[in-house]
Amino acid sequence: MSFFSQIAEAYRQTKKPHDLLWNRFVARPLAAVLLVPLAKTRCTPNQITFASLAVFVLAAALRVAWPGYVGLLVAVAVLEASYVLDCVDGQLARMRKTSSPVGAHLDFLMDELKAFLLVA
Repeated sequence: MSFFSQIAEAYRQTKKPHDLLWNRFVARPLAAVLLVPLAKTRCTPNQITFASLAVFVLAAALRVAWPGYVGLLVAVAVLEASYVLDCVDGQLARMRKTSSPVGAHLDFLMDELKAFLLVA
């Protein structure tokens, strides 16, 4: 099976039945590109959740440290990378069938922290 076939299959296996258009056509397909190689590692969905937070903090720091239009575009691109990672954690949990209430609560808490940081 080719890499692109694996990505398509991973996306089909892990997509949510009712999802936002942006997620369905942009974020989750991009996440599936990362999901395929990550599925073969010992990396856990919770580790991906914390990585998403770290990338988000980087995006916020870039926005502060690099004022102007170009800095804004770079920060938004890094922020989108954080969002793609946020999609990967759930997709990895669904693929491995390791979803749990603790993982869902951790993901929710990290999302709330990111929302607070975005507003701050």
